[in-house]
This record gives sequence, structure tokens and C-alpha cells, in this order.
Amino acid sequence: MNLRSITLLALFAGSHTSAVALADFNDLLRRVPGNANLLVMIDVEKMHASEYAKKQGWKKKHETWYVDSPVMMPPEARQFVIAAALDVGTMESVWEVAVMNMTESPSMSAIARAEGGRTDNFGGADAAWTPLDAYFIKLDERVMGVLHPANRQYASRWVRRKQTLGGESLSPFLKNASKKSDADDIVMALELRDAISAEEVLENLQTSRVVSQSDVDLEAMSEALSSIAGVTLRVRIDDKPRGQMKVSFNRDISIMKGFAKERLLEVLRNNGAMIEDFADWKFKIASNGKSIAIDGDLSAGALRKLLSIVELPVPLKAGETASADAKSTDADAMGYTSQRYFKSVTSLVDGLRKKGGANIGHSEAVWMVKYARKIDRLPILNVDADMVNFGGFVSGTLRDASGVLESYRQSARARAAAIMLERAPSRVAYGSLYSGTRTTVRRSDLSAARRQFSADRRQVSEEELAAGAVEATAILQRIPAATSEVRKTMTERYKIGF
Repeated sequence: MNLRSITLLALFAGSHTSAVALADFNDLLRRVPGNANLLVMIDVEKMHASEYAKKQGWKKKHETWYVDSPVMMPPEARQFVIAAALDVGTMESVWEVAVMNMTESPSMSAIARAEGGRTDNFGGADAAWTPLDAYFIKLDERVMGVLHPANRQYASRWVRRKQTLGGESLSPFLKNASKKSDADDIVMALELRDAISAEEVLENLQTSRVVSQSDVDLEAMSEALSSIAGVTLRVRIDDKPRGQMKVSFNRDISIMKGFAKERLLEVLRNNGAMIEDFADWKFKIASNGKSIAIDGDLSAGALRKLLSIVELPVPLKAGETASADAKSTDADAMGYTSQRYFKSVTSLVDGLRKKGGANIGHSEAVWMVKYARKIDRLPILNVDADMVNFGGFVSGTLRDASGVLESYRQSARARAAAIMLERAPSRVAYGSLYSGTRTTVRRSDLSAARRQFSADRRQVSEEELAAGAVEATAILQRIPAATSEVRKTMTERYKIGF
């Protein structure tokens, strides 16, 4: 088994829409747990048949663990479905599962042997536990299941659960999203119902520079935005990847006309999850006011980020440590695997840089953590110890920078909250509720007080975010020097280019 890569392509998926492929996906969907809020569906064969994938060599790249391809998945997988319970506040998964149609029968003993794990059996299904903190389960002759983290009781219950018709156990939102059109190559659906309260939205809006430039009713806007139902992204890959995103609400959000795009980009930047391609996308609020349609081109780097939101660890194929050409010595083999490891690490770091090669910024904090995890999960068998140390240094540096940014974001929230406690707008209007008194003020005075209140909260937030960006940038500047040093050392040691 070469299950080198099943990166839960974090958010989006695709499908072959022929009758055979549709039946395959229905078979996979019936095995998905019903309490998921994230669904990913991928048709590997259709994706690799696209003109863009052929030019980029995706099929060749995903047959190894070299991560230059933004779409990494098992070479034996024809289609697969991924589901997860995602904490939308932290963007971390409580659990993740994947179900795949394979071109060959998966061997649990081979997986356990290759990864130093152990075989198991529950619910009548052969399984393999691996130190990657994942269970690999043979659900059918050519159907593989993966569960992370490796909770044996949950895995057993999953195998034994009554299977439904394709996708029937899913929430209505995810069930509807699983209905793919002929144009879909990649689709992702994230359900967000009840994920955030109107009060939380209001607090956030009060620190928004974009919103401050309009006369919008913040209370009405917060009520509308808190009705968000979910996000669906569909990607079509022809000569290049193109995305179509739909953000669905249960209330009319027409109040955002004129600045919906700018507000989304602001939220992504402030929360460290910026996708630069979105800045060039077209935004349109639906005629019924209950959804925002967004579409545009997607770069390989943007795809990789989106697909890294959720990732399942996968084992290394036994013996996959050398290139297709036979190496003459052990040193040659180590040089080759070390070179691949180095390219993987540097490719991930480069993928975090902004368009035009600009340095990694504070808007990349979420991706820093995701890519650090990718680096930690790279295979290190037969990789030079100095190179492994380099990888650990890079992933640690990314986490340090992201941690600094998160610390400053928390500080920004604390300072903004302090201002709220000191002088919320309602106190200007009504005085002390405890005294039982009520103060009448002119509407113009109240509006001015609210504007000043929001401006002060926004100022302290921006001050903290700016300070965090400076400190994080200083931390990230350690990576180029370390990269240059290890490249020089490895080139001299193995006499090959790094």
C-alpha cells in the first residue's frame, strides 16, 4: 500500500459524475458518521485527467511523499470521502475519518509492518494501528477506512454502526452539498449552523475598519450574520483550477451590499487564515439576500492551504525510501531521501509566502500551524539526522511565530473587552441599571458615542495585531538562514543538489 498521502484536503472535494462513479460515492457516503460538520469528496481519477493536473504532474507527484502537489492522496485510491468534526473556533478537528475506493485490496498487516504498528480486528474487520495515531480499517474488499485520532472504541463503533443510504445520516446541509454537478472536480462543505452567536458577531464588528466606514446598523447586521448555515466550495480543474464558493445564511444579509468582499478578507486576515486569491474573486449577494456567491481562479498554493484544513496521517509504503533508479550505496539512498525531505520542507515554506514572494505575514498564522504539522508528518526513514533536525527547527519556528500572533490576538480581545466594560454604548444611553435611573440623550450624541467606542476598540486591536506581526516576522527570519546552512552542508556531504 502506498498510502503516503491522504491529506484531508482540508475543505474541498470533487467527484466523477459518471453512473459508476456516482454509485461509488454513494457507497462511501453511507459509511460516514452522522455527527460530522465537514465533508470532503474527491474523485482522484477525474482530477488527474484534467489538463492542469497533467501539466503540473500531480499524478507523478502524489505517488511519492514529495508535497509539491497541493493535492496529495493515496495512489491506489480512485475516490474518497472525508468527514470530520471541526472546531470552527480553533480550526482543529475533534475526529477525522476517510473512506476510500481502492484499485487493490488493502493489506492491514503490510501497513502495520511498514509503520511499526500492530494489526487488530473489531466488528469483524481487519485493522492496523500505527504510531501516526490512526487506525486503518479494511471495510470491504477494496474499501479502506481511516480514523484519527486512533480511538479504538470509536473505531469499533464506527465499523459496527448501521450503514444508511448514501449520505442519509448527514445533516441536511451536508447532504445537499454532497449532490455534485457534472462540472465539479473538487467540493467541500462546512456546516456552521449555531457556530457563533449574534453577541460574538457584534463584538467583532465593533473592531472592524471596513464596517466602520459605513452607516450600517451593527445590531441588525450581527443578527443576520449569526444565522450563517454553512460554506460550500466547488472547484473545477480544466486548464487551471477555478473555485465557486457559496456562503449560505438563514436570514437576509443584503445589509452587507457594498462591502461583503472587503469584510470577508478582513476577517481572514485578522484570524490568520488569509487566502490571497480571494482578493481577485467576484462577489455577489443572491437576489433573495440569503447567500453570497464568490468565484475566481485558484493557484496551486491556495489549493494546498484550503486542502490542509483537515489532514489524516497515513503510513509509508514498506521500502519506499529510494528512487525508481536503484542506488548503488546506502549513502546514495540517504542522499536521495534527504533531498526529497528538504524539497518537501522548503516547498511548504514557500507555499506560505504571499504573491510576489513577499514574506510570511500575520495573516498566515493558521496555515503556519497546519504546515508545521505537515512537516512533522513527513517520513524520516533513511533521512540524514541533520536534515531531520532542520525540519524540526522549521516546524518549531512556524509554531512559535503562530503562537506569538495568537498571543497578541488574545491581548487585543482583552483590551477591547476592557473598553467595553468601562463604557459600553448602552451605558451612555441608559446610565446605571442598578440605580434604576434612566438618562435621556439625543440620538446624535448616542451615535457619536458609539462611533468613538468602536474606534477605540478597533485602535487597540490594530495596535496588538501590528506588534504581533513585528515579533512573528523576526522569528520567521530564522528560517532562511537555517535553510541556506543545511543546503550547503547536505550538498557537500552527498555531492548532489539541494
